[in-house]
This record gives sequence, C-alpha cells and structure tokens, in this order.
Amino acid sequence: MEQLSSETAFVALLFIASLVAIIAKRLRLPYTIALVITGLLGGLFVSPLVPAFELTPHLILQIFLPVLLFEAAFHLDFGHLWDNIRIIVLLAIPGVLLSTFIVGGILHFGIGLTWPVALLFGSLISATDPISVLAIFKELGVSRRLSIIVEGESLFNDGTSIVLFRILMAIVLTGQFSLVGSIQQFVQVTFGGALLGLLVGYFFSHLIRSIDDHLVEVALTMVLAYGSFFLAEALHISGIIAVVIAGLVVGNYGTRIGMSPTTKLNLVSFWEFIAFVANSLIFLLLGLQIDLPVLIAYAYPILWAIGAILTARAVIAYPMTHLICRFVRSIPPSWHHVLFWGGLRGSISLALALSLEAAIPNREVLRVMAFGYVLFSLLVQGLTMRPLLKRLNMVHKAKERLEYERIRGQFLALRAAWQLLRELQEDGVLSPLVWQTLNNEYRLEGERLAAEIEALYQNHAHLQQEELMATRRECLRAQKSALLSLLHQGVISEEVYRDLVTGLDRRLETLDEWVSRQPGITLTTGESLPSPAREERAEREENAESNRTN
Repeated sequence: MEQLSSETAFVALLFIASLVAIIAKRLRLPYTIALVITGLLGGLFVSPLVPAFELTPHLILQIFLPVLLFEAAFHLDFGHLWDNIRIIVLLAIPGVLLSTFIVGGILHFGIGLTWPVALLFGSLISATDPISVLAIFKELGVSRRLSIIVEGESLFNDGTSIVLFRILMAIVLTGQFSLVGSIQQFVQVTFGGALLGLLVGYFFSHLIRSIDDHLVEVALTMVLAYGSFFLAEALHISGIIAVVIAGLVVGNYGTRIGMSPTTKLNLVSFWEFIAFVANSLIFLLLGLQIDLPVLIAYAYPILWAIGAILTARAVIAYPMTHLICRFVRSIPPSWHHVLFWGGLRGSISLALALSLEAAIPNREVLRVMAFGYVLFSLLVQGLTMRPLLKRLNMVHKAKERLEYERIRGQFLALRAAWQLLRELQEDGVLSPLVWQTLNNEYRLEGERLAAEIEALYQNHAHLQQEELMATRRECLRAQKSALLSLLHQGVISEEVYRDLVTGLDRRLETLDEWVSRQPGITLTTGESLPSPAREERAEREENAESNRTN
C-alpha cells in the first residue's frame, strides 16, 4: 500500500481526531481514551500510512510537551494553586521519589531486574497524565480543589520524574553513583528551571504589556513556551519546570498588567486549539503504535508492573497523603480513592521509555511494560473513573440543575415535534381534525413544562441568571461576527472595528469571569425558546393586530 506524505498524513490524522471528538461527546466517552481505542482498532489499516508521524521522544518532549504544559499552566489560577501548594509539592517531589523506589523494589524482587534498571523504570513511569480524568471532573462538577490538586501534581511531577530519569539513566550507563552529587544535580536542575521560568515569564509579561496587537501577543506566548523550554535545556536545567512556571507567571501576572480583553480571549482560543491538536495526535498515535501481540507476549512482566505501580500509588494516596494532611489543610476520605485510581499515565512515560538508549539492560522489557501500563491506565482506570466518582457521591450537580435539564430537554423536544406539526399543517398534509387534536395536546403539554420552568426560576434564581448570562454571551458573539462582516464589506474601517470589538470583548471577559467564579456551573447555550402554546398565542395576536389594521 502506498504511504501518504507527511502533509497528507497530518491532515488525515486531524480529520480522524475531529470525528472521534464528535462521536466521543455523543457517547460521553473521555476524548483521549476514545482516540487510543480508535488508534488500536485502526492500527492495522492506518499505521502503515503514517510513518512520518511515529510517536518518538523528540515529537513528544520537544514538540508537543512544551505547548501542552504551557497551556495547562496558563489557565491555572495561582491563588487556587497556592492554597494547595504544600500538598501538591509533596505529592510531586517526595511522592515521585517514593513511587520510584517502591516500583523499583517490587520489580527487582519480582522479575529480577537489577536495582539501577528497576529504579530507572520506576522514574519513567511516575509522571501522571490526568487529561481524561480532569475532563470527567469538569463534566460531573467535581470539587474545584480536587481538580487543582490533581492537575498541579501532574504539572510538577512531570519535571521531577524527567530529572530523576536522566540522573538514573546516567547511573545505569556509567555504573557510577554519588548520593551527594545526585542530590545536588537534582536540586540544581529543578530550582534552576523554576528560576528561569520566573524570569522569562516576568520579562515577557512586561514585553506584551508594551504591545497593543493581539496577534503579536499571541505569537510571543508561543515563543515563550518553546523559548523557555529550549533555553533551559541548553543550560542543562529542567525545561519542563521552566515552561510551567513561565505559563503560571504570564497567565496570572501578565494577563492582569497589560493584556486587553481581546488579547485574552484570543489567547484562550488559540491555546485551547493548540492543546486539542497536540493531545489528538499524541493519543491517536499512541493507539496506532501499540502492538497488541507484543504486549500479550510480555504479559508476565506487564502484570508485575501494573501491580507494582498500583501498590506505589496506593502508598502515596493513602498513608502518605494522610500524613501530609496532618500538616496541611485536610481532604475528605473519598478524595484518597480518587487520587489513587486517578493516577493515570500517558505521553511522558512513553516518551521516556522510547528514549531509553540501546545500552540499557532489558531495554525492550522496560518499553513494553511502560506501554502496557499506559494502556491499562487509560482503558481500565480511565473508563471506570466516572462510575467511581458516582459511587463515592462526588458528583455535585445540584438537584435543581438536573431537574432543570430534564424539563428543558422535554421542552425542546416537544418544541421540535410541534414545529414539524406546524409544517405539516401549513403544507396541507394534515386534516383539520388531526391538526386541532395534536395541536391542543402539544399546547397543553408546552404550557405545563413552561410552568415548571417558571417555578424553578422562582425557587432557584441562579438558573435563570445562568441562562441569561449564556444568552448574553451568544448575543455578544453574534455582534462580533456582524462587525467582522461589516469590516469585510467596507462599511466600517479597521480602527472603528477594533474599538467596537474591544468593547464587546470586555463584556465577554466580564461574563467569563463571572462563570469561572461559579463552582460546577453549567450554562445553557441560547435563551429559552417560547413554548408551542406561546408561539400559537403570539401568532393569533399578530393576526388579530393585522386584521384590526386592515
């Protein structure tokens, strides 16, 4: 079969990812997991066509990872992060070290790996990847604080695990080990990356402040994401931590001191798109690259790896976290279960496994165990996270919200049926008797549902407020679209367009800030549509007014 060019393969993969996103949303399946499943099922047919996009360490660590980390850090509220910084840091640094030694110890005694090689595997598999878990959190309205802890741990333990991995790989290759030297190198690389990220983030925040062009400002954030990473790597410090800190600084400080509302909204849209593309390609290529027969052949060491990693995660999620909570703000008991089962692994573990040098003993076994556990964590842990959250009663959608959604769903379905009924009547398909009978039924049902919605509005005013805010947001977007059309038609000038759009963006920003302050909020897009009875009444009134005029 003829292989596709890299350009055509990229377009094909992006198209497949878009289709998967649409289907996953309808099936209420985590998007990243759906991509992996698609890749597994289509591997026999698609993987020979996309050799240019093989999942390599370079592609993950130097192309995808900087933008993914920057996007996540940019959107992370520093105030919420700081409130939980102690538990996050303890999970991300001592937690990774402890996990490395537990996994290494079990694999050393269980399948006979040497201590250095076993610890090397423990370090590469310690980086968590909670993308699918966080998406489920958001959908089900799980506590914002738990989301911050899970996301914060992931952002910082990525850097910790990579630094530890590089130190251990050097030890395995050279056979030389110095405890003092390793600790010194770890501290230097980690804190050096944090300092660099702080400095470049501060510099770019003030650079962006002096510019009033949202396209240039968006481009500068892209330069910052890659620039901080590559500069840190050139200085032999942690590029991962540099990117995370730089993203936090610009997202929390830079946006406040000098970004216009238009720039902020464009930045959010741009980085959401970049993250979508990067995650789509990573998880789709992951599914395409996994060789199931090889995993089956190495089932024994993979099962040992799964047991070792789950044991290490259990130690971190239960006794270690219980100990941490004696000195920091405590967490509910149910959160320990989520921290344990939600410690999924993903792209970073695979990148580190793929980057193992040929001279590493048992290199193929380490790679297969990494692929096996990543697949297990995504398909088993990822797909069971939603039932676990519901079993733990951690779904915080208010009863009134669920009732509102139920009534509104019935209401809109009824309206669609009534519109079809009107079209049939206007086309002369229905007899007068059938029209009157069905119209009266839909009218009465519409009035009943409309009354239930009104009662919910009276008892729970925030529901109406949410819907009002969502409708205003859609109207503001429609105004922006209309202004863009007027600009293209030459009705208004570029200067007037920018002034008017800036005002609309300022109002959109205000609405989005209001939404972000509401825990677990779910806005309905579009205003409430009139019921069949109201539309019929409005039509009668319009006809009566027309007759009076005539």
